[in-house]
Amino acid sequence: MRICLIAHGLPPYELAGVENHVDALARALGRAGHRVEVFAPRRLADLPDCSLRREVRPDYAVTWVQITHDPRSPAEALDPLGVAEAFGRFLDRERPEVVHVHHVVRVGLGLLDAVADAGLPLVFTAHDYFATGDRYTLLRPDMRLINGAQTVELQARCELAVARLNQHAEALGDYHVGVFPETVEPELAAELSTLLDGDPLQAGVSQEEWEDVLARRERLEQRRRAAFEQVDRWIAPTRFLRAKLVGAGYRQARIDHQPYGIELERFRGLPPIRSDASEPLRIGFVGSMTKHKGIHVLLDAVERLAPDVRSAVRVDLFGDSTDRVYVEHITARAAELDVHVRGAFLEPRLPSLMAELDVLVVPSLWYENFPFVIREAFAAGRLVVASDGGALPESVRDGVDGLLFERGSAEALAAALARLVQEPELRGRLLAGAQPVRAIEDQAEECCAIYAEAIEARAERERSAAGPVLPHLVSLSERLDELMHLPMRGLLEQTLQRIDGLEAELGAPRLPFHAALMGMVDHDLRTPERLRDFAAESGYLRREIRARDESRGTLEEKSEWLEGQLKAFTEERDWLRQEVEGLKLQARQALDAMAEEREWLKGQVEAATKESTWLRGECEVANERAREQGELSDLLEGERIRLDAHLLELSQRLDGERAEADELERRVQASQSRLTELRGRVSVQVGTGQSQPTVLEQQLDQLDADLCALETEVAWRRQEMEAARSSARKSLSGFLIRRFAAGRRTASWPTMESDDDGSQEGSR
Repeated sequence: MRICLIAHGLPPYELAGVENHVDALARALGRAGHRVEVFAPRRLADLPDCSLRREVRPDYAVTWVQITHDPRSPAEALDPLGVAEAFGRFLDRERPEVVHVHHVVRVGLGLLDAVADAGLPLVFTAHDYFATGDRYTLLRPDMRLINGAQTVELQARCELAVARLNQHAEALGDYHVGVFPETVEPELAAELSTLLDGDPLQAGVSQEEWEDVLARRERLEQRRRAAFEQVDRWIAPTRFLRAKLVGAGYRQARIDHQPYGIELERFRGLPPIRSDASEPLRIGFVGSMTKHKGIHVLLDAVERLAPDVRSAVRVDLFGDSTDRVYVEHITARAAELDVHVRGAFLEPRLPSLMAELDVLVVPSLWYENFPFVIREAFAAGRLVVASDGGALPESVRDGVDGLLFERGSAEALAAALARLVQEPELRGRLLAGAQPVRAIEDQAEECCAIYAEAIEARAERERSAAGPVLPHLVSLSERLDELMHLPMRGLLEQTLQRIDGLEAELGAPRLPFHAALMGMVDHDLRTPERLRDFAAESGYLRREIRARDESRGTLEEKSEWLEGQLKAFTEERDWLRQEVEGLKLQARQALDAMAEEREWLKGQVEAATKESTWLRGECEVANERAREQGELSDLLEGERIRLDAHLLELSQRLDGERAEADELERRVQASQSRLTELRGRVSVQVGTGQSQPTVLEQQLDQLDADLCALETEVAWRRQEMEAARSSARKSLSGFLIRRFAAGRRTASWPTMESDDDGSQEGSR
C-alpha cells in the first residue's frame, strides 16, 4: 500500500510528541512492507519558498516543503501561500493510495482540499482540538480553560487579545499559547480581562474593528469546517477528544477511537524503580517546557513538601522550549529549590532518561489528550502522577496504576508525592496494577485496516459514479486504473523492467539511457524539482525587474521630494541642536541653584536640630514650672479668699460713706434751695421796704457760711472714699505683683531681688 503521512514536523528537527509519533508510525508501516511517504515543512537554506526536496530514510521517505515566511494574518495561518500547490505537485509525483493527516499547522487546510481534489481517501488523526477552533489547546490567551464551544465571538476576543500581546513580544518573548495575568504589567492584565470577558469597546477597540474581527472569524471558521468535512475517517486517541469532536458537530460514525502505540522494545530491560526507603525517590518531568505543561506547579509542590519528605526525593526536569522567558523563570526557581534542570534531549535518549527516574509527573494545565510520555513511562516500569484534567483519567487510573491530583493544585500534588515517599508499599501496588502498553506495530496494523476501508469506500463511490464497464474491457480498465495511480517512479521502474525484458528476448545490448533513467529514480527526481524552482525564481525576478522599470520614473520625483524633506529635516536638526544646548545650559544652572539650595537646607537642618535640642530643654523647664505653678495656685487661692473678705469689708464701708455723702448732698441741695428762697424774699422785702437789709444780709451770710461748711464736708467725704478705693487697689496690685514675682523666681533659677519694703531675700 502506498501511504502518505502529513505532519507539521519530524525528528531530528522537531522533537515534540506528535512529530516523534509520526516518525515511529512511518517506520512501523515501512517495516510492514508498505511504501510510506511523509510530507512535512522545514526551513532549508538557499531554497525558494515552497520548493520540495526528498530525503530517503531506512523505512520511509520524507519530502520537505520549504516554508520561509511567517503568516501575516489569521487567514494566511490557515492557508499558507503556495503550500497547497506544492503539495499538489507532490501528489502528482508520488500518487499515494491514501493520505493520513496528523496535523495541518504550518502546512494549512489547503492540503485537505488537494487530497479531496485528487480523489484520494483522507484520514485525519486529531492530536488536539484544532478541528474545533483556533485555540487548539482549549486555553485562552490568559491561560484559562475554554470549557464550552469555541464560538465566533470567543475566538474574536482571543484574536484581539493575541494582537495585544504581540505588541509586547519583546518583553514576553515566544509566549506560546498565552500568558499568566499575574506575570505581566497590571495595565496589560486589565486590558486582557476587558478584551476576553468585558466590553471590547472599553479596551480601545472601535465598533467597526470589532465587527470586522467578528466577520473575519466567521469566514475562517466556515473555512475550517468546510475543509474538515472532507475527511473520510477520523481517529481520536481518547474518548474525551472524540466527545469534543462530536460536540463541535462532526459525525460520530466517522470517528474511530484508537489509542496510540509506542515502540516497546526500546524500554525493555531497564532497571526497576527504587523500592528501598533509604534511597531518594527520583521524581522527574519529561517534555516540552511550556506554560500549559504546568512545570511551575511541580516546583510549587516541591516547595510545600515537609522537610523529611523533601530530603527523601530528588527532582529532575528534562526538556526545553522556545518560550525563553518561562524557561528562564523555571530555571531560576528550580535553582532556589535544588531541582536539577537537565535541558533538551533527543528522542533516542528517552529510555536512558526513564532509567534515571522512579516517578514521572505530568502536571498539565490544559486538557491533555493522550501523552505519549505516560505510555513510555508505563513501558519502562515507572510510576506516574498526573493532573486530573481532560483525558488524563483515561491514561492513569487513580490508585490503580498511578495517582491523580487536582489540576493546578500544588498542595494536592505535594500530598501525592508525599504518599509515594511515606508509603513504599504503594509503589509496588501501583506497578502491579499497570495494564500492558500497546505496541506501535498493533496501531500500524489497525491504521492499515482503516486505510483499506477508506480506499474501498472511495473506490466504490467512483465505480458508482462511473457506471458499469463492458465485460471485455474489465481487465483493460483495471490495468489502466492501476497505471493511472502509479507514481512517476513506479512507471519508470515498470518501463525499465519491460525494456530489460525485451532486450533479453531480442539478445540486444542494454541501451545507455537505462543508467540515466535509473539515476533519476535513485535520486528521487530532484532535477525536475530544481528546474521548477529555477523557473519560479526566474519568474519572480522578471516580475521584480518589470516592477522596478515601471517605478523608475517615479523614483526621480521621490528623490527630489526626499531631498526637500532632507533639507527640512537638516534645518530642524540644527534648531533642535540649539534647543538642546539651551536646555543643557538651563540644566547646569538649575543644578548649581539646587546645589546652593542644598547647602542652605543643610544649614537650616542644623539650625533646626539645635532649636529642637533647645526646645526639648525648654519643655523640661516648662514641665517643672507647671509643677511649681500648681503649688502657687494653692497659695493664690488662699490669698484670694482673704482678699475677697477684705474687699467685702471695704465695699460695706464705701456703701456707708456713699450713703453719708448722699445725705450731705441732699442737705447741701436743701440749703441751697433755702438760700435761694431767702434771697428772693429779701429782694421782695427790700423792694417793698418791709425788712431791714442788715438783718437779712446777716441771715444770708450765715446761710452762706453753713453752705460752705457743708460743701467742704462733702468734698472731704468724697476724698475719703477715693482714698479708700486707691488703698484697696494698691493693696491688691501689690499682692499680685509680689506673688507673680515670687512665682517667676521659683520657676527659673535662684536670684536675689529687692522686696517692696527694701529688704532682700532668696527666691522661694
